[in-house]
Amino acid sequence: IQFIVGIVVFFWVIGLGVAVLMIVALWKIFEKAGEPGWASLVPFYNTYELFKISWGNGWYFLLSIVPALISQIVYFSYYTKLIISGVIGANRGYYDYSSLFADSIGIGVLMLLLGICMLAVGIITYVKLAKAFGQSGGFACGLIFLAPIFFCILAFSKDIFYVGSSGKATPYGRPNGDNPYA
Repeated sequence: IQFIVGIVVFFWVIGLGVAVLMIVALWKIFEKAGEPGWASLVPFYNTYELFKISWGNGWYFLLSIVPALISQIVYFSYYTKLIISGVIGANRGYYDYSSLFADSIGIGVLMLLLGICMLAVGIITYVKLAKAFGQSGGFACGLIFLAPIFFCILAFSKDIFYVGSSGKATPYGRPNGDNPYA
């Protein structure tokens, strides 16, 4: 048991370290883009700011939140239906299990589609984030597959500047006299 606890604590400490590193990197990225750095500490608002930097409009962050909310509502309503019908719980009565199977398949397909939507929005966001900092598709792939490392590169590199997205002005865009990161 001590070995298992040790492994769990080890991975928990590693995860906590990566989380702190990501918060610091986001703070610096937000500052490079002319947004408040403290926004990296506030849940949901940091997603809003990240979408504001990459998409040009922060309200697009709803593209990533709405599918998650829909999936939770569908899951909760389906689970409630199972409890009420007696499939789950102490009151096991007669239930048409063929419709249960069809419902399960439908719910599974819907959850899969919502997950694919959230994944696609995340990938597009990282591609747009790379472009907003003047980086190529290869850098976007790095953001997608090795986010903590490439977020740190975006945050701490003196050679990477925020060049803007299609819908947002660039307060600290290209290196010039008014850029504090030059």
